[in-house]
Parts: sequence; structure tokens; C-alpha cells
Amino acid sequence: MGAIAAEELILSRQARSLWAKSDGGEGEAWLPLYVHMADAEFIGEKLWQSWLSDAIKRVLEPAAGIPILAETLVRFLCAAHDIGKATPVFQAQPIWAFGRIEAGDLSYKARKAGLRFSSLPSSSGVPGHPIAGMVILERYLASKGWERDVVRSYASAIGAHHGRFPISEECRKARTACDEPYGFAVSGDAKEGPQDDPGSVLGKRGSFREVPGSAWGNRGNAERSAQGDSGGTSGEWESVQEELLEFARQLSGLDDEALDELSKHPLPAPVASLVVGIVIMADWMASNQDVFPLQELIAPPTRFADASGCVDLHALRSRGETAWEALSIAPSWAETPHFSDADAYFASRFGFPSGAKPHPMQRAAYGLARDSADLGLMLIEAPMGSGKTEAALAAAEVLAARQGLGGVCVALPTMATTDALFGRVHKWLDRLPCEEGLGEKSVYLAHGKAGLNEEFQGLVSESRRARRFADIGYDLEDASTQGVEVSDWMFGRKRGMLPTSLSVPWTRCLWVRSR
Repeated sequence: MGAIAAEELILSRQARSLWAKSDGGEGEAWLPLYVHMADAEFIGEKLWQSWLSDAIKRVLEPAAGIPILAETLVRFLCAAHDIGKATPVFQAQPIWAFGRIEAGDLSYKARKAGLRFSSLPSSSGVPGHPIAGMVILERYLASKGWERDVVRSYASAIGAHHGRFPISEECRKARTACDEPYGFAVSGDAKEGPQDDPGSVLGKRGSFREVPGSAWGNRGNAERSAQGDSGGTSGEWESVQEELLEFARQLSGLDDEALDELSKHPLPAPVASLVVGIVIMADWMASNQDVFPLQELIAPPTRFADASGCVDLHALRSRGETAWEALSIAPSWAETPHFSDADAYFASRFGFPSGAKPHPMQRAAYGLARDSADLGLMLIEAPMGSGKTEAALAAAEVLAARQGLGGVCVALPTMATTDALFGRVHKWLDRLPCEEGLGEKSVYLAHGKAGLNEEFQGLVSESRRARRFADIGYDLEDASTQGVEVSDWMFGRKRGMLPTSLSVPWTRCLWVRSR
């Protein structure tokens, strides 16, 4: 977003009329789709610059062809993740608005802006907005001359942003179900089934067929080129979808040259999974109405765009900065890899008394992590009581610093052993050096009875107390967290797996892996 701050961004009245968030039935507030797109793009930028580890970036950067494009790609997909909401079937979803004339849904805003709604099917059974967005992005990228396999590798990040990749049958139905009453195919000639003839679903080099009456706003002509425009009710929706995708490109700085470069590099599945994870995080954060508040429903929509449609990028960025500060996301674990000899290191990290020496096994693990050229996995076997935990934490710190990793997960067999070791992990975190300007280190105890762990709950209370004082501009110097905090946002069954340091029963790790 910052890369184009000097440019003028204009959105049509139709694009500004679409909603992304409502107040869940109260009928008092809403959030325009373009604002939510800008919020998510801003969070994507912040996650890349402040939270993602160097190791993750090294995986993503080669996939984009030119390393610098990886951040641009992530920001674009974050901005575009909800493009599937720019459809008549989503905009007409019922929204309760007690006591208001507009009660029923928010589609009246789009209608007043000139968008038409034909007879729509019930939303029951219609693939949701993630799959709709996937198909819309596929169509858009195909119109730019992208090959089918490349198109789908990128669009899948939109289809999966609610936590799972669509299965083949869902994708086939979304692309080709032109005989259904809610038909929204982008290719009327792709009826062969799951095999999908390469020249049919998205066409070759951007041309494809469509079917009339799409609930997702495809054009109503039977066949067109990617550059043509036949107008009509559905054509209006497709124009708005394209306009919003162009808006996402402008926010993220994805110009024509960058788009052409990306078209040469399909996203490998492991990279796509990482990108989806970032998009999901950005969506979660941008959907937090405590930090990204809704707008009053009856207020003139001029806070972020004037009557002519000129978008106020500075206001949107200010909104994002305020939200990011309120989220209080600890940065990625970063440490300059300057490690002393083993004796001095273990004394400083684990409080060894004067004259105490590390166990030979600890010294060997530390030296191996520090000196090995390419070490991916270390197994430590030693008798009980010899200090395997300290050796493992030492190796984790050294390897993380050398390889640019973002944190450590301490996984143990049971909740009892996890609780027993949490205090030792906490003390180790307290003694870790913190690079200037990088803030605190985040920690989480991830099991069902964490609320009964007094040390962890003490950290939770102190972290929240420190943040409350920080909100009023007071630095709580006597806070007992000592550089370790429990993030309010990275808390709970799913998000609790994201902090810098995680103590968890290994069964919990298996649950995350299975999800």
C-alpha cells in the first residue's frame, strides 16, 4: 500500500457499495468490501515485514521468480482473498436489521448504486465465497494470458482461505455446473467432468466460454473473448469484480511487469500452503472488529473515499497502523548468531553457578549446532538427569539464529510433563537476548488445562496489565514478564500455536498436523 501512496485510486460507486462485514444482526454497522481488502493487504504487509521468519521468506521468494515479488504476491492475495463476496449471491445474503426499513439484507446498497439482482437461488448448497473468489481470480488471470495450471496454483490460495483447499468435485462444480439453477461456470464447454479438458475450463491464453445467469456475476453472453464486454446484468458484476482485483493490485504494487513474471512460475503445493497460512492470518486479523471497527450503516460512506470515489489511502493506512499496534503481535524471533564458548553460554542461559561446567553431552550438542554446515535434525539420547532439556534448548537457539527460524516448539508426552517443563522454558526465554527494537518474545502453553497453571496464568495477567498501561502511555517497568509476554491475539485453540515459543503435549502437534 505504501508503494503507491502518491497515486490516485478511484473506485466506482458500485465497487464502494459492496459489503464485507456486518454487525451480526444489530443492523447498525457494516464494512465496505474495499475497506476490508485494504485492511487485509496492510496486515499482509506487516506480517511479511515484522512477523515472518527469514527461513519462511527463503522458501517463498524463489517461487515468485524474483525474490522481491514474494512480498508483493502475498499482499495481493491478502487483498483479494474475499473477492468472492463481490457477487450477487453473497450480497443478497439475509442480514437481520431489527427495527430498520432495510431489514433483510444489505443488497439495497448495491441496488442503489446501479447493480442489478436477477432471480437468485437459495444460498443453501451454493459453494461459498472462497470458492467463488477462486473462480473469479482464475477468470481474471486467464484474461491476462496465464496458463491454466499456473492460474489454479495461485487461485487456490483464495479458495482455501477458510482453512481447507477445495476438493476436486467442488472445483469442478464451481467451474462447470452450468445446468444448475445457480449456474456460475466460467466455461460452458467444460462439461466433460473432473478430467477438465485443458482447452476448456479457462481456455487457452485467456479466452473461454460462459453461461447465462450466473449467481457469481459472469456475463450473460454465450461466448466471448477475454477482452470483450457485452454488458448486461451479469456483465455489471464482472466489471466490479475486475475493478476490485485491479484495486488489490494497486494496493500491493502488483504492476503488469510483476504480473507477467509471476505467470511464469506456478506455485508448488508446499509454497501454496504457506501462502494460504499467511492469507488466513491476515483475514483473521483484519476481521477483528475490536481493532478494525465497522462503519455506521446510515453514515455517508465518505470516511475512506470521497463522493467522486477517490480512495483516501492515508486514512486506510492510519487505520491499519492503529489496528496493528492494538493487536500487539510480537515480532519473529531474531537473534544475531554470536555464540561464545559452551561454558559461558550455559552459564548465561541457564543460570549455572560459578565454576559449574556443562555436561559433555550438552557441550557436544551445543558445538554440533554451532559448527555444523547444514544441520536439519538433531536427536539427543542421554540418561535421565543429565540435562537433555537444556541441551535441546541450546541447540534450538543456535540453529534458529543460524538458519533464520522464527521460534521453538517444546512438545512433551502429557499435560503433566508439559506443565512441569514450562517453568524451565520460561526462565530460558527470560535470559535470551532481545535485539533492540524487536520488542518482547511471545509464549503460549497449549493444552486444555493451561488455565490451572499458575505460572502461565501469571504471565497472562502481567501481559494484559502491561498492555493496559501502555495504552495510556505509561511504561510499566516493574512488569514481571521480563521481555516474555502472552499475546492476546495468539491465544486459544488454533491461534495459540503461532507464538515465538510454544509448550505443548505432542498429541496437540498431531492435532494441528491433521487439521
